[in-house]
Amino acid sequence: MAEVLLQSLFNLVPNSARIMASSGVVTLRLVIRHTHASRLIPIITSNSTSKSVALRRRSFACLEQLLQEWPTAPLERHGSTLSGAVKRGISDADSEARMVSRKCYWSLHNQLPSVARALYTSLEQSHQKALQNARGPANGVSLLPHSDRSSSSSQESLK
Repeated sequence: MAEVLLQSLFNLVPNSARIMASSGVVTLRLVIRHTHASRLIPIITSNSTSKSVALRRRSFACLEQLLQEWPTAPLERHGSTLSGAVKRGISDADSEARMVSRKCYWSLHNQLPSVARALYTSLEQSHQKALQNARGPANGVSLLPHSDRSSSSSQESLK
């Protein structure tokens, strides 16, 4: 049932009637959260090539949710599909889609490390650097901006 409805739900996302778009988004989240069927992955990733910015953003957001909440077993069959979608997102024209795609990469890294490593090596240097910067707070780096860090460390040294 979810496989039949999923594309129709994605088609609601760019709808100009806000209630229709938000209803589609909420339903997409529920379906992804509660239906761990690997046949949904190609449907979700196929929307990452849409001309609609809203649809691409939502596709990457769904992909991020899927990578965070699903067990590894249904994801293993579609490693190359997931990797290809994340790679497209990292170089997307939309900044928000790129940001969500970088989060997708780190979720992919947690679920399928070998697939993520292969993807990482295939990326351009600038995209690799953006991925590393996106992971910064997760590695224990201070959440303060650079200017706040220097002033707070200066204040600490004065004490």
